[in-house]
Amino acid sequence: MILYLSAPDEEQIIIQLKNNNKIIDKIEFKALREQAEQFLPAVDKILKKNKLGLDDITEIQVNNTGISFSALRLVVSIANALSYAKNIPIKGTKGKTLKFSNGELIKPFYDKEPNITVAKNDIL
Repeated sequence: MILYLSAPDEEQIIIQLKNNNKIIDKIEFKALREQAEQFLPAVDKILKKNKLGLDDITEIQVNNTGISFSALRLVVSIANALSYAKNIPIKGTKGKTLKFSNGELIKPFYDKEPNITVAKNDIL
C-alpha cells in the first residue's frame, strides 16, 4: 500500500492511499494556517478508515514541489519522518531520493524564494 502526501499550497492538504498506483481512498481539505496540526491526524484517519496501520504502508510518495515554502517544508518533513521512523521507502515527485546508511531522504524543490509575511498584529 502506498501513502501519497501533498500540500500544494498554504491551504490545501491531499492524502491518498494507493494500491499498484491506483487510488483507493483520498482525503483532500483546506487547512489555512493549521496544516501542521491537521496533517498527521488526517493520515491516521485515512489509515483507520481503511483498516490499515503504518506497518501496512510499503512506500511513501510525496509531492516535493510546490508554491508555498511552509507547506512544502511541512509535507516533506512529515514524509521523511514517517519514512525514517518506520523504515518505509520514500519517493519524491521531483529529483532523486537521497540514500544514506539508515534509510532514504527526499528534499524539497522550491520554485521560488520564500515570501515571508508578517501579520498586522505580530511584533518583531
